[in-house]
Amino acid sequence: ARDVFVPQILSEAWTSRGEKDEEYKFSMDYVPFDAVPALVKFGDLETLRWFMSQLISLVEQIKTKCCEPTLMKEIFPLFEAKKVAILSAISANKSSPSYSEEAFLIAELALSFALQVAKSHMDVKVPVGFCHGDLTFSNLLVNAKSRRIALFDFLDSFVESPLQDLAKLRQDTA
Repeated sequence: ARDVFVPQILSEAWTSRGEKDEEYKFSMDYVPFDAVPALVKFGDLETLRWFMSQLISLVEQIKTKCCEPTLMKEIFPLFEAKKVAILSAISANKSSPSYSEEAFLIAELALSFALQVAKSHMDVKVPVGFCHGDLTFSNLLVNAKSRRIALFDFLDSFVESPLQDLAKLRQDTA
């Protein structure tokens, strides 16, 4: 998608506020764009069609240019490790008021089910390549006048299956 760009990060730093409490701070170019919900709420039909065509173009780029078809059995250990990392991150926040044992169990069940499905398709080829990791409308800004989209928040980026990005984007369009 030629109208999608990534704002430049000008500075970044990790700061520690105690034994386990860390923050990531950064500054980036000012982007005079709007959030996607504003575009959806106030945009005209032509602008919304442009936006959707850009999303489709971005998805096509992810599918065709960024990926190498790989057998599931070759990358399955990455998915298992991702499950462990997600559950560990949730468990690490047990002292947080927002922690819920029920939510943890639901996450564990959902991840186990996803791995079970993947395990039953070990000979299927899946795309492997760059993955934004959190490709949602909340990480896109839009300038309807200049017809440009800014993509940001690459903190969850990794090399894995970009199917995750497509699934997250689909979540926002369901």
